[in-house]
Amino acid sequence: MSEGVIIAIISAFIPTITTAITTAIQYRYATRNAAKSDILQMILEDHQAVQEGHLPTNYQNILNAYERYHKAGGDEFITDKKEDYKKWFISVEKKNIKKGKK
Repeated sequence: MSEGVIIAIISAFIPTITTAITTAIQYRYATRNAAKSDILQMILEDHQAVQEGHLPTNYQNILNAYERYHKAGGDEFITDKKEDYKKWFISVEKKNIKKGKK
């Protein structure tokens, strides 16, 4: 192959590779932000539900969203929020078991 052909092939592939990498990074970032937003919203919804006398309902959804968040490169901020939520949820659950609610 001549040098000109090699340069033409490389020149054609560089934008394609750059676009693919940029798209993957943007998708990961969007996934992480969506999961973060979902987690925080569901935590707020459950706290509001308990204040209104209802049981929290988002436990499994929060854990699922956290998995998406973690796989997308999430940081410790949401990990801490999820752990705090789990402790809170367990305490609410114990209180409701004592009261006879399930």
